Amino acid sequence: MRAWLGAVLLGLVLAGTAWAAGGPLSVTAPTEQLQAKVRVIVARAGERLAAWLGAHPPHIQVTVADTTADFNQAAGRLGGPVWAGALASPAQGHILIRSPKQLSDPYRFQPLLVHELAHLYLHAALKGVKAPLWLEEGLAMHAAREGGWSLAAKLSRAVRVGELLPLAAITHRFPAEHDRATLAYAESFYLVGFLMDRHGVEVLSEVVQGLAHGLGVSASLRRATGLGLYATQQAFFDHLHSRFGWLGWLLGDTVLWALMGLAAAVLLVLRWRVLRRRRGTAGQDEDEPNLENNGGRRWPPPRHRRDVLSEAGLGRRPSQSSDK
Repeated sequence: MRAWLGAVLLGLVLAGTAWAAGGPLSVTAPTEQLQAKVRVIVARAGERLAAWLGAHPPHIQVTVADTTADFNQAAGRLGGPVWAGALASPAQGHILIRSPKQLSDPYRFQPLLVHELAHLYLHAALKGVKAPLWLEEGLAMHAAREGGWSLAAKLSRAVRVGELLPLAAITHRFPAEHDRATLAYAESFYLVGFLMDRHGVEVLSEVVQGLAHGLGVSASLRRATGLGLYATQQAFFDHLHSRFGWLGWLLGDTVLWALMGLAAAVLLVLRWRVLRRRRGTAGQDEDEPNLENNGGRRWPPPRHRRDVLSEAGLGRRPSQSSDK
């Protein structure tokens, strides 16, 4: 019996199939290393998403496209845009993602995969009900840890000039214009964080349960937090003004130009000192190492992209010229 069970488990691994958080996981990838990497990412992120939402997909299929042509062909079959880094089909439990070597930054592979995975878990929790877009994208961004300075800067400017988007305006669709769409993503990310900070991570499953039982967005929020959509917006906007008001002032045009001028002056002074020091050491022995003249660098630049691709089994082989 043990030998039979071991053979079955070995067969599943070799076939690229494992057990995800709550259901079977099937992975198609160019290398066994990348298959294993995908399984680890899905298992870890899936455990967190299941805890947040109280549900999981019945099955998950991940396809890692080896080349651009492979991705474009598969994206065409799914009806998705070929410019995307990854696509999710929640109803089918399917994720299509580019291999790390296709990405300008291979480190983006994991956040992209987790972001799309969040869509599958939310779809399972909602039982087919459509989620408000700010919840869907905010949740996916939090799961993938996609916050950063650019989002904070975008929100701080919107706070300063009074251009925050009403939540009702980003419930069903995001603006088509790029800057306002970026602001919609930033608001979604910080709104989900605001709700979790105020009410705990369980607020996500409570809101989702309300939606899944047929309640509207406002009623689901009120059931989970005591505040409807408009009152949530007021509390959220007050929070943003408190958190980003000073940053908006700091990034204001007048202050920003003053800081840029100060930085330029400092750089000029430092440049003048370096040139003066170089002139003073121009007559030194040529055999003596001179860190000034080679920029102070004695080591090669880091090769993070190669390391990441190597871990995924996509590193350059001696017989290959380069990745295409």
